[in-house]
Order: sequence, then C-alpha cells, then structure tokens
Amino acid sequence: VVPLDLFQSGLIDNIQVLKTYTPDKPADFAGGLVQIDPLAFPQQETLQLSVKLGYNSQTTFDDGLSYPGGGTDFLTFDDGTRALPDVIPVDDKVVRGSAFTDRGYSPEELQTFGRAFGNTWNTRSSDPGPDGSFGFTGGELETVVRLGLPITFIVLSNAVFGWIKAGQKSGFGERYFSVDFSRTDHAAVAEAYGVKTWRVEDPAELKAAMAAALEHGGPSLVDIIAQPLQDANAPVSEWVA
Repeated sequence: VVPLDLFQSGLIDNIQVLKTYTPDKPADFAGGLVQIDPLAFPQQETLQLSVKLGYNSQTTFDDGLSYPGGGTDFLTFDDGTRALPDVIPVDDKVVRGSAFTDRGYSPEELQTFGRAFGNTWNTRSSDPGPDGSFGFTGGELETVVRLGLPITFIVLSNAVFGWIKAGQKSGFGERYFSVDFSRTDHAAVAEAYGVKTWRVEDPAELKAAMAAALEHGGPSLVDIIAQPLQDANAPVSEWVA
C-alpha cells in the first residue's frame, strides 16, 4: 500500500508502476515497484493554490447510489464512522482460543466483537454533487524562514465553498450539499516551519494582530477566521449552486 496522500501533487513529476523487469533496474528486481519521481527542487519561492470543480453529464445531480458514511467522506478522510468499536482490542491479535494456549478469545467474546460492528449493508438513493478538489503547496514557508525574509502572510479562512453555499441558501432553501469542509489551522502549519503567527477570530483583535505581525521583523502569518459568505447577504444567483 502506497499512501499517496503523503506527497504533494504539485511536487510530483510522474509516477511509474513497474510489474516486470526493465533494463534500467538491478538484476535481482522482482517486480511490484511504485516509483515516484519528484520535480527538481525549486530555485525560488513557490506558492501554489488550486480549487477545482467538475461536472459530469452522466452522474452529477443524477440518480445514484450511496451508503451511510461519515460526514467528511467528501474530503477523502473518515470522521470516525468507520473506526473500530471500543470493545475490539487494538493491542492484541483477535484469534479463537484453544486448550493448548492461554491466548485467544472465547466464542462468546468473538460473537460480541462481531455484533459491535455497524450493520451497514444496504445502499440508498443519492444525487451526486459536482466533483471538487482543493490543493495547496507551501514550499515558500521553509524558504522565507531559512532566509529570514520579513514577509507577512495574510490568510482569510471561512472553511466553505462560499459562493456555492450562498447560492444554495438563496436559491434552494438552505439545502446545503458538499460545500462545507473542516477548517485548517493555517497558523499551526506555519508555526511548524518556524513562522511567527497570530490567529484572529474577533474583529476587535485584527488591528493589533496586524500591527504586531508587521513589526515582527521576520516571517509572520496572520490567520483570519472570516465570516462565511452565505451569512453576508452576498448577491449570488442560484446557477452558481
């Protein structure tokens, strides 16, 4: 299993999956190689931000099938819905016990383990929403810290596809679908690189935070939690949704 989510797509040149021997591999190569070739390390500060939406005429907003999953499935990670039940031991191998070993569990215990899992086998009707993706590559943070550049980053975050949600509010009676996502702590991400950060959730704190960041003299970031667009009476049409 190759956890591809560990690699920033903006820093990957290509991925090769090799199942058989090729002349450029060692003689003892046995197959089953996933070769990830990164881009050359950038010679200047890099910042890449991308938001994409896609429409498929055969599936989007058409009749489809789904199942009761987690609330963050559209973000490609689980919110705990699929977590092991608390009764399942995580530090021991679940095997049937026998008279020849003191390890293992009784049939009754194994039955309890099995019944603890969710009984989700049926599908349900669903209207698939548009495809979407969000990408961010923050290679510039390491660069500005290493060079000690007096740059102040300002991030406005409302953790929502604002225009689409505003359109769903005004045109579809606040029936929201696939527009909210978990909030990224941009201040914590920047701090991991060594950037001095401020997080602003109260408008009354903004002026002081901005002044402190600009006077810092080194790399700084102000993470501003902004008002969701659907609460700002934005003039949007329902076609956006």
